[in-house]
Amino acid sequence: MAVKPQSSRNSYHVGNLSAQLLSTARTMLEEVGSTRLSLRALCTQLGVTPTAAYHHFTNRAQLLSQLATQGYQELAQVLDAAGATLAVHDKLRGFCLTYLGFARDNPELYQLMFGSELTQENMPDTLREARQLAFSKLETMVAEVLQLPSNSADVRSAALASWSYIHGLTALLQHRVLERPVEVSDQRIIERTLAGFEVLFKAHTAAINSVLKLPEQGVDMPKKSPVVIEFSTTETAFATILIARSERGVCTVLLGDTPTELYADLQQRLPKAELVQNDQELAAALKNITDFLTKPLTPFDFPVDIQGSDFQKSVWAVLQSIPVGQTLNYSEVAERLHKPKAVRAVANACAKNPLALVIPCHRVLRADGGISGYRWGVERKRELLEKEQQARQQ
Repeated sequence: MAVKPQSSRNSYHVGNLSAQLLSTARTMLEEVGSTRLSLRALCTQLGVTPTAAYHHFTNRAQLLSQLATQGYQELAQVLDAAGATLAVHDKLRGFCLTYLGFARDNPELYQLMFGSELTQENMPDTLREARQLAFSKLETMVAEVLQLPSNSADVRSAALASWSYIHGLTALLQHRVLERPVEVSDQRIIERTLAGFEVLFKAHTAAINSVLKLPEQGVDMPKKSPVVIEFSTTETAFATILIARSERGVCTVLLGDTPTELYADLQQRLPKAELVQNDQELAAALKNITDFLTKPLTPFDFPVDIQGSDFQKSVWAVLQSIPVGQTLNYSEVAERLHKPKAVRAVANACAKNPLALVIPCHRVLRADGGISGYRWGVERKRELLEKEQQARQQ
């Protein structure tokens, strides 16, 4: 009796595709945000058939739930690691710093975890458990500080107050409701706001603005004239290029299809800056960049003004050390930073690179050597790598 062959859909299965889909989704999430993340777009990015993701996720909501679950699990891990190394009197401040750092390094994931896309009614148990796991790490820290059992009502109330405080502060900073000078660190922000709470609780009637506006010791800065950012664009066969410069040096290099698109991107990145087109002053730097595109061994000889978190800057420094014609994968970058578990954070930092070409994030590949997402287009990434490889062989 002949055996009826299985349909391609029923027989289709790749053992580790679920993990690959989740990993790719994490990268795409930070690049395009949750609203533009779909199962079909995910399949296209991974290079599999348009229906492949549906073998692993019932729908888009399940994919987002699994990403959020992963986020809470990672948050629990970093909180647990922080709690294990801190002295008791430093635990709450350490929790706040760790939480703020997690949100800064994973902004879109953090927004998904606490945003409105995941409704309470349809939330899977695994996501609820992961969220409770993260909260339990804070409860453990609070219990140690208060020297009370972790299941006591006082510990839970204090833990809720702590989470409410740092979550509110994180939201204010992420949405730029609360402005701060670049030189003011996360640690100083937290110290000042906690000091504000202490004043508030002691005085009972102290103004809440003392917490929100950070008036102490120069953190609340007087209003200043907008920062002037000069920019210029040029069009090449490779891409339209926009370059922007602060008073300290080139701060942004963007690639795209049209000058209008890139100008809108620059406005979004620097919403409070006064943007002034200055083609003449930036002509030399633009030529330096176009020369690099035709001759990849051409060095960049203009000053740069690199803005980002300490972790992002450390990642970008590693990228700048990769020679023309060579590549690293995300794991290798993490290992060079002595943070082998920070692979996703490395990918996020690459996606946030403000200086295309100058900081060569195109030289970072997947662990299998494949070309993954590139903010300015995968085909451009492939073309850059081919040109650099040819230049090195000549």
